Amino acid sequence: MFPKPKFPLPVFPNPKLRVPLFPPPKLKSPVFPPPKLTSPLFPLARLSVPKFPLPTLRLPIFPLPKFPLPKFPLPGL
Repeated sequence: MFPKPKFPLPVFPNPKLRVPLFPPPKLKSPVFPPPKLTSPLFPLARLSVPKFPLPTLRLPIFPLPKFPLPKFPLPGL
């Protein structure tokens, strides 16, 4: 019956280890606000994204006339 009280003793140190686990999550709380600052940056990039595709559509128009040009040197040979 005496050795029984020895078991509950090691149980106390266990909960003590869990205590320090709570403070760490508190440090993560400030990490969430920073991402909020990047959220507005995404919309800005989205506005510039559509601008790029516009010029890209014009680019294919130039290569089209370039293809018929090489056809002329072929008959010349």
